[in-house]
Amino acid sequence: IYDVAVGGTALWSEPQLIPISGGIMNAHLGSVVSLTTLDFLVPYWLSIQIGHDAELTPRVAFETVPYAAHAAFADNLVGGGWEVDGDNVHHEVGNVGVGTSTPDARLEVETGRNAGARVTNEATGDTTALFVSNRLGTAAAFHACAPSISEPPVNTAIYASGRCGARGGHFYSSSAEAVYAQSGYAGGALVAETTNSGAPAAHFIGGTGITVDSTVTTGGFAMSTGAAAGRVLTSDASGVGTWQAAAGSDADWVISGIDMYSGVTGNVGVGDSTPDGKLDVYSAASTEALYVEHAGSNLGRAVNINRTSTPSAGNDILQITVPSGSPDGFQYIECDRGGITNFAVDGNGRIDGAGATFSGDVRAATSTEYGGYFTTSMASDAAHAVHGECTAVGSSIDPIGVYGKSVPGDNLGFGGYFQGGYRGLVGYVQPTGSSSYRGVYGLVNGGSGTNFAVYGYAASGTNNYGIFGQAAGGTTNYAGYFSGNAHVTGTLTAGTKAFKIDHPLDPTGKYLQHSCVESDEMANMYTGNAVLDGRGEATVTL
Repeated sequence: IYDVAVGGTALWSEPQLIPISGGIMNAHLGSVVSLTTLDFLVPYWLSIQIGHDAELTPRVAFETVPYAAHAAFADNLVGGGWEVDGDNVHHEVGNVGVGTSTPDARLEVETGRNAGARVTNEATGDTTALFVSNRLGTAAAFHACAPSISEPPVNTAIYASGRCGARGGHFYSSSAEAVYAQSGYAGGALVAETTNSGAPAAHFIGGTGITVDSTVTTGGFAMSTGAAAGRVLTSDASGVGTWQAAAGSDADWVISGIDMYSGVTGNVGVGDSTPDGKLDVYSAASTEALYVEHAGSNLGRAVNINRTSTPSAGNDILQITVPSGSPDGFQYIECDRGGITNFAVDGNGRIDGAGATFSGDVRAATSTEYGGYFTTSMASDAAHAVHGECTAVGSSIDPIGVYGKSVPGDNLGFGGYFQGGYRGLVGYVQPTGSSSYRGVYGLVNGGSGTNFAVYGYAASGTNNYGIFGQAAGGTTNYAGYFSGNAHVTGTLTAGTKAFKIDHPLDPTGKYLQHSCVESDEMANMYTGNAVLDGRGEATVTL
């Protein structure tokens, strides 16, 4: 298809395999390639090419059928000033009346009991069903039972008035706010105003009253419930306020909003006529002198003691004092959770708790016998009076689970002392790799005396072993392995005494294993069979 009779560039084309019947062929244009790219608002010509032959001439001009069979100028012949522009119909001059032959506005609708106009928009989102705009006055005015029309003195988007018992507006919603008002002007506000001095500016009926999310600023308010001269405003647990008789006050106390404070510089005593602090609470009864309870779940603390000046050395932020001679069994502090004491400080300074975790250093400095004393009464193999654990993870590091140090002087002090009913000390390693591991490792380095890396001593028993070693389950098992000289001052006994030396002929690949033969000489004895030669001789090469 071309837009010229000769030459030009093809605007559309498609190939078709068309059967011929009686020399006649029928083709449905657009069945292969859509014709939607052509609007048929201008003349077009059809070109036909058979096989690889040249284009048939002349081209065939499209007549009225492809052009919807009506003339272009007929689109504008509506009449009466109306014009059609594509899908739009418009009227440039005069007014339009629906139900009236004398319209007074650009569009006037007059009807009987039916609705004058109904506007429906099925679109979702923020698309409005009715858009009204007026840049120099009131955009939309609604009047009920009003023979005459008046406009508000201030330009408004919506103005509604009601006469003869009719409301100016009535709003209802079953799923959201009935009325939502918002001011985008920085100094604007939501205003309810009346020119009738006997009527309220706003009157709300039913519901739960008025809810305001932010602060309410007013020149005054009146609440009729319990009103009487000299009464003060109080509220119940739900925040509902009522007028109540004042509790009384004097010049020492000042009420500021919901707060009350003392206006004098002296102290306040509760149960004490001679207070020693800004607040002194005294009670001789069996109940608490001071009881603090807070029900908030998101508050950081129930009680906050804050000192704003830098304390001097020896100052206390909190001091708890009891009379001399108080028993050790009382508690300075008890921390209770759900009826279970998790932490307590006893009268003798002992700390009791179901468990305590310290994220930093824990240090105890004392001149008494124990710097720290820990006990447990749990009868279980898993019981630990002291448990030290290092949870660091890394490579090429050797952190220490428990470290003990005591060096009062040279050749004095024990780094650790352990006493048990079964084992005094247990060293345990559970390897997961193929390195060398040590259950117990002893090291003495330096000095000019005699050093013992591991020293064992056993006495007063039926069978005593200074050092006992046992090995099993491996490819090579040694109950004792010494790299260096071994010296025994007593008797050496063994089930089998076997010694290995390198084989003289293959020292890197073979051993000679020697059994022990007792002798007064340092000698090795080798025995075997030799075959004599014809002279009765044999040569043995060692």
